[in-house]
Amino acid sequence: MIKSILTAILMFVNSLIFAQNQGNFILVINNDSIQVNLNMEFNYKTSSGEELKMSIIQPDVLTYSDDLISFSYEKSLSVSNTKIEKGIEQCVILKSTGTGFLIQKNKTMNPSSLTELMLKEITKESMNYGYSKSEKEFKKKLKSGQVIEGIQATLTYKDE
Repeated sequence: MIKSILTAILMFVNSLIFAQNQGNFILVINNDSIQVNLNMEFNYKTSSGEELKMSIIQPDVLTYSDDLISFSYEKSLSVSNTKIEKGIEQCVILKSTGTGFLIQKNKTMNPSSLTELMLKEITKESMNYGYSKSEKEFKKKLKSGQVIEGIQATLTYKDE
């Protein structure tokens, strides 16, 4: 019994020590790497012996940018990029509630004829489950002056 308790205590202490040495990010300074976490202060000793207090902080609003699009989003969300085939990529942000947006980037074709088909495929499962769909045209003028067009769809479940 005592042996079991001592083993459990040893494992618990070991996991605490190991957890404190782990970090979700790796900071590299002059080829010296340190595992760190966001919003936690840590010390770094330079090669000259100077001790620096450091922390990594993520802003509340992040920016996604590539060669075709750029947008801002909340730090609680993440951007998922998928290469569908050569010249076609999808960029998606979804909340756990299912709300979000999808941008399909086409470099090799004009996708305007596919808009209805894509919307039908994205909403097919929800429609089969009993949701009703309302659609309206969507146009937005970007800061660059370019106008994007699409379809805004809203799914409603039993008048909720």
